Amino acid sequence: MEAGDVLPATPPTGPPPDGEGEWSTDAIRQAFGRQTRQAVRRRRARPTAGTARAAWTAGSGDEEGRGTVADGVTAKTGDGTAGGAGRQPAPRSAGRTALVTAILVVFAVAGLCGLLLLPLYVPTAVTVVLWIVYALLLAVGLMWLAGAESGCWTAGVALVLALVAWAAGSIGRDKVVLLTFGKTVTAQVIKERTETRSRYTTWHYTLRASDGSAVPGGDMTFSRDTLNPGDRVSVRADPEGRVEPLLSSRLSAGGDLWSAAGFTVAVVLTILWTGITGRRRRDDTPG
Repeated sequence: MEAGDVLPATPPTGPPPDGEGEWSTDAIRQAFGRQTRQAVRRRRARPTAGTARAAWTAGSGDEEGRGTVADGVTAKTGDGTAGGAGRQPAPRSAGRTALVTAILVVFAVAGLCGLLLLPLYVPTAVTVVLWIVYALLLAVGLMWLAGAESGCWTAGVALVLALVAWAAGSIGRDKVVLLTFGKTVTAQVIKERTETRSRYTTWHYTLRASDGSAVPGGDMTFSRDTLNPGDRVSVRADPEGRVEPLLSSRLSAGGDLWSAAGFTVAVVLTILWTGITGRRRRDDTPG
């Protein structure tokens, strides 16, 4: 008898089969057994939506009429178990994981390039806001690939690498702008100012061109004491003032750009590693 079949609740009526005046215990059991078997046969003969769909999706050679139920429809099999019971959610497909990984790689590289170029045209506050958006989107994508716990650590590593790549690229960007659009100016240091933050001291030098005009781009900044007021120096300055001036002898941008490229590659490898290991971890999970 299948799970869910109900025994007949009506006691047998009429004369007992053995002709005696009352029903014996064995006769009652036999009558109940016949009624139960008849109820089971009627229940099996009545088609349901689940069994119809199961029969439609099942192959002709399935054993004992067992079929695969499509689209989550639950149907009883020959052993009385529900076809959809205990079914686990389908794991993410390899194609979807590869697509998200590729999108994250493109987003990480394109986002870094955009964040490098934006400071030339927009205020610093806008760049900071876009950096926050960039970090959040990258973190969400990595957590989708690796899960919440592992994704947080991976996102932290990727964002640190991206920040270092951006810092190195910013220095190289300024040098490229000066080499491409700048002009060489002979200037004199008229003022020196120091600024200390978190035990780091920065020296700022105010310059004035030989014709008495201010050098475009603002003060020239160094991480150590390099010049003194009254010194005359040859600097490269952008006429539009998009970047600060720099000594003509320090315009080599190759090292900074290569460093930025290396850290960007590290970000890409981190994303690829997350996509591969995240997929493998889900495949190895039982159930």
